[in-house]
Amino acid sequence: MQVVLATGDMVDKTVLKKLDVFHGIDDMEELESPLQKILTAGFDHILTTNYSYELERAAGVCLRRDGIDCKKLARHTKEGKSIEPKYLLHTYNEVLYQGYRNKIWHIHGEARKPDSIVIGHYYYANLLAKYQEALKETGGKQLARQKEGKPPVESTWLDAFIMGDVYVLGFGFDTSEMDLWWLLNRKKREKARHGNMYFYEPGYNSVKAALLETYDVQVLNLGFSNALKDY
Repeated sequence: MQVVLATGDMVDKTVLKKLDVFHGIDDMEELESPLQKILTAGFDHILTTNYSYELERAAGVCLRRDGIDCKKLARHTKEGKSIEPKYLLHTYNEVLYQGYRNKIWHIHGEARKPDSIVIGHYYYANLLAKYQEALKETGGKQLARQKEGKPPVESTWLDAFIMGDVYVLGFGFDTSEMDLWWLLNRKKREKARHGNMYFYEPGYNSVKAALLETYDVQVLNLGFSNALKDY
């Protein structure tokens, strides 16, 4: 909401590249090692709400924090007719690191594509409408493919989120993230057999935890507190 206020609710007409919040941090030394562990963990997909490129920079394939030099990493699923300028449902960055092929999805947009950045109620609602539209196309197919012994459809990152096991670390699942709370509901309601959801946090928010558990999310604690740097 700070950006909405700072731009007078003209986020779409503001040169977002001038706002430091989108460009990430300059000093990558502390982050590099844990991010490299994520890149070698063997995940099928990595989803991030960050607009900036810490993961790509940890792999050494994106040297500028604004991501301008990593355009060549962009890929899209075969269902995506082109690299999307907005609402990146089919578009990801392909990052090769130590033999691991990572698909990194910036699900709320990327710094180098200002039009893709989702901020504020208006844009979150538009994005949610895109979720609903995309999942209408694949929803019925998942169960039919399972009955035929075929793998699930993965035309967007939404399909991976719903059908796969999802491990959430470093994302607080604030209740303001209405699009992702809706997606939790949609995952729970999927008729085909689908993966589990695991949410890790350093502390324990009883209200949020109860709500997550209502949506079939397993809330786990790593034994750290918010005050400990090790988290």
